[in-house]
Amino acid sequence: MAYLYLDDSKHQSFGFSLAAFVMCDADPTHEVELIFRRRGFDPNTFEFKSSARMKDDINLQKLRSALKTYIGRRCKIAVCVVDGDKRLGPAALRLLDRALAHPYLARRQHQVFFDEGLFPSTEAAENLVQDTEKFKSCEFHFEQDSRRVLGMVLSDKFEPVSARAGTLPLISCKDRATRREPWRGSV
Repeated sequence: MAYLYLDDSKHQSFGFSLAAFVMCDADPTHEVELIFRRRGFDPNTFEFKSSARMKDDINLQKLRSALKTYIGRRCKIAVCVVDGDKRLGPAALRLLDRALAHPYLARRQHQVFFDEGLFPSTEAAENLVQDTEKFKSCEFHFEQDSRRVLGMVLSDKFEPVSARAGTLPLISCKDRATRREPWRGSV
């Protein structure tokens, strides 16, 4: 079974957002918890954010480094770029649809976790995937919080490690209304 965690990164001043799945072969919760505890953090009370100021905090720097190493050695990443930030949820579902065709994910069951705020509501997200044959191998968990689902911490870290982790092909998730030519390549 594969575990997929999606988070986004909004770059409003540049007019685009990124969405990325971090994919693990097994549930990473126990190992992520150990990473936190070995660096002096209690994962039940401390919420790691990659955007936190770390310059003067050696423990946070070590935690970030350990998470990056874990992702680089144990995970795969799939990334998409979206104009603006209004359609991240549907773009993430298109990315998932294409990623599921990759041999790494094909013919497996999946637990799929989405960060908060990607869809107008949990009900709206569930309506997009229910009765959809292409997602029959997925059990969805929408509106997840990294304080409750430790694997979400890994997807918060996707930007700095994408060059080190194994990647699936980069797939354009631009809204079809933009009519821009899709681009592909490896991250």
